[in-house]
Amino acid sequence: MRPRGRIVLGAALICLGVAAWQGARLVVALRWNRLIESGHVRGDVARAPPEVRFAAAYASAQSGAVQEALDAYRALLVDAAPRLRHDAMFNAGNLYLQRAMAARAMTDQAASLTLAELAKASYRDLIREDSSDWDARYNLEKTLRLAPDAEGDDEALYTPPTHLRAAPTAPGTSLGLP
Repeated sequence: MRPRGRIVLGAALICLGVAAWQGARLVVALRWNRLIESGHVRGDVARAPPEVRFAAAYASAQSGAVQEALDAYRALLVDAAPRLRHDAMFNAGNLYLQRAMAARAMTDQAASLTLAELAKASYRDLIREDSSDWDARYNLEKTLRLAPDAEGDDEALYTPPTHLRAAPTAPGTSLGLP
């Protein structure tokens, strides 16, 4: 066989191997998707892809296994992609907030305050990562109404970015406009 024929044959074999590998990955992804859609993705999914573990945590939260969901969300904070970590932290904060409101409704003030502090920590971390996350800001505000801070040391979280501020004006001064 000529050298050119060997190169073509080698390239074809490499392409065939890559196609087989991608096909196997697709089959595995389709299995995970079917499992997620069926709602049976709870339980031991420690070696599953982060997206599947997120779905398992969400399914646990929806079924009432809140501590299992919180543990799964915390595990995602270690090795998931940034967007998935953000969503896991947001969902964990929401679970803490829901539990804080439930504890307050049952007049368990100590548990309510502890859970509210955990929720505030989650939302503040999210805001530090992305100051334009209005959902986290809203939920932090809601949590602060439930359990206000004793000291107002997080003032920087609430100031708008400088490029959105209006020019300061004193009464009676003109900006040069008609």
